Amino acid sequence: MPENKDENMTDVILSLLESKFGMKEAKSKVKVDRSHRLGRNREGNSKPRPIVAKFNFHQGKEFIIRNPRCLKDTGFSVSEQFSQEIIEKRKLLYPELKKAKKRGGESKVGEGQTYY
Repeated sequence: MPENKDENMTDVILSLLESKFGMKEAKSKVKVDRSHRLGRNREGNSKPRPIVAKFNFHQGKEFIIRNPRCLKDTGFSVSEQFSQEIIEKRKLLYPELKKAKKRGGESKVGEGQTYY
């Protein structure tokens, strides 16, 4: 998402929900507690900084995480922000996940566990 000097990240997120996710009246359905861009503003850099958002209600976050197909071919992506501890646990589980997928089963990594 291109950066503007005086942008309001909450408005940007709600606008994205309405335009890309097709959520009508996102401002009344989703409450954003905090939102900001990561890192310092890099003058002259064409690559925009990632956006971090904390939602008041779990349902808003889950809607976005569970509907990444809405962002297909848009250049946007969505992911959860995990603590370093969870990141390390997930790294250890990925070899197990790859083995399960090779066997033909559907599997995914949750918070510190592998699900088959």
